[in-house]
Amino acid sequence: MVKKPVESKYPVGDEPMDNNYLKTIVFACGGTLGHINPALAMAEHLKLKERYRIIFFSSLKEKYNKTYDSFNYQIYYFNCFGFNRKRIFKNLKNYFNNLRVKKEIAKIYKKEDVSLVIGMGGSIGTLAVLAAKKNNIKTMIHEQNAIIGLGNKIVAKKVDKVLLTYPLDNIKNGIVVGNPLRFANKQQQNKENIILIFGGSLGADAINDFFIDNYKSLQWNNNKVVIIVGDKYYQKNICKIKNNESINLRIIDRTEEMDNYYQKAFIVICRGGATTISEVIDYQKCAIVIPSPNVSNNHQYYNALFYHQRNCLELLNEEDLNITNTNLLLNKLSDYGYRRKIIENISKYKINNAKELFELEIIKLIGE
Repeated sequence: MVKKPVESKYPVGDEPMDNNYLKTIVFACGGTLGHINPALAMAEHLKLKERYRIIFFSSLKEKYNKTYDSFNYQIYYFNCFGFNRKRIFKNLKNYFNNLRVKKEIAKIYKKEDVSLVIGMGGSIGTLAVLAAKKNNIKTMIHEQNAIIGLGNKIVAKKVDKVLLTYPLDNIKNGIVVGNPLRFANKQQQNKENIILIFGGSLGADAINDFFIDNYKSLQWNNNKVVIIVGDKYYQKNICKIKNNESINLRIIDRTEEMDNYYQKAFIVICRGGATTISEVIDYQKCAIVIPSPNVSNNHQYYNALFYHQRNCLELLNEEDLNITNTNLLLNKLSDYGYRRKIIENISKYKINNAKELFELEIIKLIGE
């Protein structure tokens, strides 16, 4: 099933080079925004070079597909499935379905004259890479987390290059390039200090409940607090929000101004998703990371652990989320000297040129 590209957004006379002269790159993204966002960041970066044509593959079932709507790319949607851990016998049906999807993908490769396929994770990423290898097309994958996902693990030894956000052992053809971000720290100086709390792109029930229910018991040290609860949880918390209304507390459902909030924040309290961690490090923010316990391979914990071991952030497991532990960390991060040490440590490990490093590996495989 194909989604037709929207009309060109380029002004007349300023269109990119004719597609016949461009090398075609496929980004195959499934799963979460953690897969999609770095691919979109790279697509926008590469589009400026006017040397490549970008196509996206996605699974029909993904709830994040609307993320593509504001971008002018050819998108193919496929009815594919990953490994079902709860219903083992369903995997047999999924296997034969995915075989059909691989054949569909192979036909598209020939039609679009694809030069490179980049798997960003998820079942569609795996199938796209396997189909590409069978058709002698160059391949690479990008792993955003500190633990390699199942889909990427299946194809890691088959691809020409594995691009990593974290240094991972036993990846012979891997290279650390970082995690490309759709927006990045512009090094602005913003004097409005807030404590920013959010639970990822969709929100997190446990984080919302704890910080809203215990707002008056937590030691905010007279700082303003902004809690982004997510669309799904906003109506649920509307009564709590009214009961906790305060000049120093703002609770919102979502925002299109995340860059602005990061600039204002001097403490961030968040989950440990790949994009979130990368943003915290890029903005050099002092953070309390509360990993979700409900993700595959507990990868959010290991994302945060990598930087916690290097004294770049505070790590608080959800099972240990209570008033005492939270107040201890809030007071700790309120100390100017301690925050300064964290920021100095972050500067040692942040990768400032992830897009350029990613692009360099593309050039090595298929040229400019």
